Amino acid sequence: MKIKLRKRLALPLVSIMILTTIIPTSSFANELTGNNIVLDEDYNKINLSNSEINEILENAGIDKNTVKIISPEDAFSGDDIDKFIEQTKIQEEKEAIDGFTRTETILVEPKIKGRADGIECTTVVDNYTGKEEILNKKSNGMAHWVDVIFNLTIGVKTKYAWKAATFLGISPSTFQSKYINGDKLSSTISKVKSRRCYKKYNPVRKSKEWYLETSKLDLKNYVDLYTLDKNNKSVRKSKTDSKTYYTEHYSDTTWINNYVNNACKQNLSGPRIDTVI
Repeated sequence: MKIKLRKRLALPLVSIMILTTIIPTSSFANELTGNNIVLDEDYNKINLSNSEINEILENAGIDKNTVKIISPEDAFSGDDIDKFIEQTKIQEEKEAIDGFTRTETILVEPKIKGRADGIECTTVVDNYTGKEEILNKKSNGMAHWVDVIFNLTIGVKTKYAWKAATFLGISPSTFQSKYINGDKLSSTISKVKSRRCYKKYNPVRKSKEWYLETSKLDLKNYVDLYTLDKNNKSVRKSKTDSKTYYTEHYSDTTWINNYVNNACKQNLSGPRIDTVI
């Protein structure tokens, strides 16, 4: 089976890291061998070091010693490959609205399988980076900007809200009320989204089907402040904040098992996408 990469997608398709000594036959990794290979949207080979791979997995909270990295054709069968690509496209479009770009994607599965009910889980780790955003404007001094609450939408009702004064442990009254040339308050946010894709063999379709996706988002916000205080002394502060957000059923093992087993029994088409509320 070959994976069809759809050039009609406006944003980059999934770049897959593959650790294998077998020559893949799909168009994701045509005639490529070796370790630590990353493929971009133009099929160019990019080598990624073990330390870089380990860092991405670590940021996703995944123990590299308990998983193996696999290719998409090993993870999904039949039409689920196209669903995987399409779901990644939808996610990329949403993240692009907030200024984030997917840089790498890794697919991992547990090294040890053997669940009695036959449910399998592939975790898709998408690494997103954002550009540095300058938050202060010349309209006000830093005393104003460190006291502003900034928001980033995470889910339907969930927002990541933060304020530099609280975040950096500083007092707005310490700073100038008027803009000073060279003032800078910036934020650089990166995201690692881990999608758990639950599958089970369907005896009617005679294939392993993808029924459910839950996910978590690990967010890091690097805040950098440079300004002068009221005494015209230079002030430089920086800090990284980390937050994790989960979809509604991410940790509800009973609900997940019941849904996947019932969906397979009823021969439902999937996947159902769990969302952040």
